Amino acid sequence: MAKCTLAFYCDARPATNGTTSQVLSQARDGLVPLQSTKNKGNHWGAAPGMKLALPQEQKEAYMSTKGFSHIGLSTLDLDTTRRFYEGILKFGVVRYDTITVKEGGQIRHIFFDTGRDQLIAFMEARGVPGVPAWYDAGINRGLGVPSSFNHFAFEAGSEAGLVDKRNELRAMGVDVTDVVDHDWAKSIYFQDPNGIQLEYCCLTRDVNADDARMQYRFDTSIRRLNLDTAAMTPTRALMPSRI
Repeated sequence: MAKCTLAFYCDARPATNGTTSQVLSQARDGLVPLQSTKNKGNHWGAAPGMKLALPQEQKEAYMSTKGFSHIGLSTLDLDTTRRFYEGILKFGVVRYDTITVKEGGQIRHIFFDTGRDQLIAFMEARGVPGVPAWYDAGINRGLGVPSSFNHFAFEAGSEAGLVDKRNELRAMGVDVTDVVDHDWAKSIYFQDPNGIQLEYCCLTRDVNADDARMQYRFDTSIRRLNLDTAAMTPTRALMPSRI
């Protein structure tokens, strides 16, 4: 059974503009806390209409969302990965570590700023016991699922910005799809040197209650699930040898 590891990180820098957290009026997908007390903790379940048994200030702290701190991935070739994310996508490096493993080998770990202090990180192991020398870092290929199943989308900002990004990537030799219209958003798709499916996306309208309700939307095909990138190759050979 596949497992997904989640972690919460905090930025320890002091706030400069006060509290900006937006309190959610209700939990998504009909999930709200059944009860929450100092001794009993939080219990989650489908209970529309039930309210948190907490003081207002604790409700605000509990229900606030702040987005991603970072997404952590792995690679077999950190140098090539860096040339792509820094040299082509223009994501600045904010942290770069070399970690010695006591049992043997080393790990290189790098963080890129994708914007708004939201980071994407890559880890490369060399000679670490228990870590295979080769594995498919492209995720979807190794799992044998369509490329749309696991992917990471960056914000394009606007429809014009999305088109500009597509043209910019194509000019640099990256194999990019045409703009795909999802009704509520538009996207372009491409792959990084590891074969990881990437996307630039922008919302084209405000989402509403109807969008949040599960219902039939459209038909699709296996080809569409592969985002028309089945024939795409990772952009390793397209990247400059030096940044």
